[in-house]
Amino acid sequence: INRELREPPTLKSLYKYQLYLCLRLFVDLPFRNDFPTLELTQSKTRNFILYKKRKRVKFVLKKFKNSDKLGPREVEVSPALSKTIKQFIKFRDKLNLKHDFLLSNATGDKMSKQAFSKAIHNITKKLSGKSFGSRILRILHVTENSEIIEKSSDLTNKLMHTASQTKQYVKH
Repeated sequence: INRELREPPTLKSLYKYQLYLCLRLFVDLPFRNDFPTLELTQSKTRNFILYKKRKRVKFVLKKFKNSDKLGPREVEVSPALSKTIKQFIKFRDKLNLKHDFLLSNATGDKMSKQAFSKAIHNITKKLSGKSFGSRILRILHVTENSEIIEKSSDLTNKLMHTASQTKQYVKH
């Protein structure tokens, strides 16, 4: 991808660049296939990216699978990933796309969740020889953190209350 980023932006290079970005996002933020729903401008009802110069990027999620039960969420992105997102947006802006979503399909239109899923399956197949999507990436993330989850569950059971009550006991 580095070679293509040195050239003037094209839809083809943007598509490759955003697949790289999505893989980076999945490492830190194992969302479902919600990345194509992120818009670059604030919205009262939809998912968007909140970013300012020299600050961390935040994903504001208002529409996702359990949003009716959990309500809106703000997810802060690490400084390194924030920098990557900002660089991607600068690259994307040079193409003057007709939509305001973070991700685009190969023709430059808004990317659908289905097209995103297929793209993730294709890139994982190309890179690892095995085709997998967001579900497996989420399972891998939880498996990697299984020790922490187990400790938290054990502590909650020992105290004989819910996880939210255990969290209330923590003093900062």
